Amino acid sequence: MGKSCRITGVVHLPPFGADRLDLEGLESWLLEQIGIHAECGITSMMIQDQTPGELAGLKNVAILSALGRTVKRMFPDLSLGIILEANNPSAAMYIANACGADFIRQKVFIGAMVKAGGVMTGRAGEVWEARKDMDRPVRVLTDIYDRTGVPLGPLPIETAAGQALKYGSDGLILTGKNFEESLDLADRVRKQYPQAPVYLGGGITEKNVGEAVKHCDGMIVSSCLLEDGKDNVWSRQKIRRFMECVCG
Repeated sequence: MGKSCRITGVVHLPPFGADRLDLEGLESWLLEQIGIHAECGITSMMIQDQTPGELAGLKNVAILSALGRTVKRMFPDLSLGIILEANNPSAAMYIANACGADFIRQKVFIGAMVKAGGVMTGRAGEVWEARKDMDRPVRVLTDIYDRTGVPLGPLPIETAAGQALKYGSDGLILTGKNFEESLDLADRVRKQYPQAPVYLGGGITEKNVGEAVKHCDGMIVSSCLLEDGKDNVWSRQKIRRFMECVCG
C-alpha cells in the first residue's frame, strides 16, 4: 500500500448503571473480544465506556482502570486507548495513567458541540493540566468536529485542527458525513499540517479501506467488523478480510 497505516479497533462496554455488575463476566468478555482483534493482526485497540453524562463517575473510573490493567497484562504489546462517553478527559487520562494505556480519544477538545445530551464544551485546558500529573506519557487523539453532534460556531477545518494542535493534540481524528467528505477533510488537514498524524474516525469498510489508506496515517474501525446481527461480538472472518485489504 506504499505507507504505514495504523488500524485501531474499538470494543464498546455496556453502560454502568446502578445494577450490580458482573465484573468477572465483563472482564472475560472483554479479553475475548480484544483477543479476536489481536489474533487477526490488529495491534491497537480502544476500550470505550458508553455510560452517558457530563462527568465519569468513580465507579466508571475504577472499573475502566481495572479492566485496562488486565488487558495490558494479557496483551503487553498492544497499544491501548481509553475513550469515555462522558466529556471528561482528565478522568480518561488518569485511567490511562493507572492502567498503563498509551492514549485517550477526546471527542470534544476545542470549541463546543451540540449533542443529544446538550452542549458539550471543549476540554483542551483540562487535558493540559492533567498531563502535568501523569507518571508516564499518555497521548491524546482528538476529534475535530465529532460527527455525533453539531459544532457551535464552526471554524474552517484547517483552523480547528490548528487550534487542537496548539493545545497539545497528538493526532487529529476526522470524520465527515460520508466517506468522500472524510477523505476531503483529511486531505485538507494533511496539506496544511503535513507533520500531524491524521486518522479517519468512521465510515471505513472492507470495500473502501484500500482507498482510505492513501489519505491518512491511521483509522478507527468497529461496527463494520461486528458479527452480523450482533452488537457486541466481533467477527474473526471480517477482521481478517479487512486486514488483508489493508495490507494488500
